[in-house]
Amino acid sequence: MLTETSADNPHQLLSLSQAANYLKMSRSWLYHQVEVRAIPHIRLGSAIRFDLEALHQWLEQRNVSARVTRKPEETGSWQ
Repeated sequence: MLTETSADNPHQLLSLSQAANYLKMSRSWLYHQVEVRAIPHIRLGSAIRFDLEALHQWLEQRNVSARVTRKPEETGSWQ
């Protein structure tokens, strides 16, 4: 279960399963992202943890804006 961050705990750490659930991705996909260092994570011994705020920022950086398209009558074809 996710808990609220506080002044005593400014970084909410998620387990691999919690982070996979948060991202709506499989655990194996997330583990691969960790192995290739494609996603921010923290290693504590053999445990892998994810800072919730870092994951949120990582997602924001990957947000793709919609492409503006013009109607066919304006250009002669869809663009």
